[in-house]
Amino acid sequence: RMKIEVHSTKGDIRLDSNHVVGLLSSELAANNLGEIKDWGIFDNQEAQYRIEPQQVTLIQYDIPLFTTDIMNPGRYDLQLRLDTDALIWREITFMIVLSLVFILVISSVFAYSIRLIIKHKKISQIKSDFINNMTHEFKTPLASISLAADSLLHPNNDLNRSTVEKYVGIIKQEKTKLNQQVERILEVASLNKDALDIPISSVHLGNAVSSAIENLALYIEKEQAEIIFEGTELHVMANAYHLENVIINLIENGIKYSGEKPKIEIKISEENNACHLTVKDQGIGMSKEQITKAFDNFYRVQSGNLHDTKGFGLGLSYAKLVIEKMNGSIELKSSIGNGTEAIIKLKRDA
Repeated sequence: RMKIEVHSTKGDIRLDSNHVVGLLSSELAANNLGEIKDWGIFDNQEAQYRIEPQQVTLIQYDIPLFTTDIMNPGRYDLQLRLDTDALIWREITFMIVLSLVFILVISSVFAYSIRLIIKHKKISQIKSDFINNMTHEFKTPLASISLAADSLLHPNNDLNRSTVEKYVGIIKQEKTKLNQQVERILEVASLNKDALDIPISSVHLGNAVSSAIENLALYIEKEQAEIIFEGTELHVMANAYHLENVIINLIENGIKYSGEKPKIEIKISEENNACHLTVKDQGIGMSKEQITKAFDNFYRVQSGNLHDTKGFGLGLSYAKLVIEKMNGSIELKSSIGNGTEAIIKLKRDA
């Protein structure tokens, strides 16, 4: 704060600097207009300063004095420069804070809206992919059933018991595939809603793996896959039906995402009263980003052509939900080009 100099003048007693400064200070304080930084009084009649400011060029205000004077109205001008910085900041601080809060709210709403739009777009894409996948997966068995039924009804077909059994077997096999697909979708939906009860009991882990391999025997033979597994006598606390389905899913994934003549290694080990079931393939592998999304519903590693890899993308999602229901855990270890290793950990039956 600059010190105000008290000037002296001769002649007009109304220009006494002590009196002027006192009046100015009280009026400015009363009206909250800031403080005097510099001031002077200019005599228009004499064309000179009666009280000269310290810095004439920086004067802000020029105010006529004694405008009702009978003899010389408006002879003097009061020239002022006020220190208003602190006053201005006091006045605008609230507005600045309010503006910043408003900007923050708007930015948050905008960011949330963008995130919501991206999420909805992703959901829409997932829905579209799922419908396309479901149409493809259902179309194949339905076409096989239709072909087998047409063959049975064809007038030129020489039917005998073995032929009828063959076509009926095809129809039953494809019907079973359809039922399994529908059940898988319903089971995942039920698990997500926590509405599916999974009873847990002692399960022979080696038998569960062997049963899964046996169920996939035709698929393994068709794909010329090699399954390496040695049985074990370990028992775990699990649900036999769902555990077998999980193992089937992991083996199918290993075959799907491998090249020609896939090789799947299945190992069972024991660690800290827990059984580790490892299913390892030598396929295309996954990146870290793909691993984080692998357990999401309808997610499949391959993109582009929706049908280059069969399935709904529910296998790993189903596996994670089921294993967690059995008080276990499942994790993936993988890198691009080096295959994928799925590790299931379940509590051993004492």
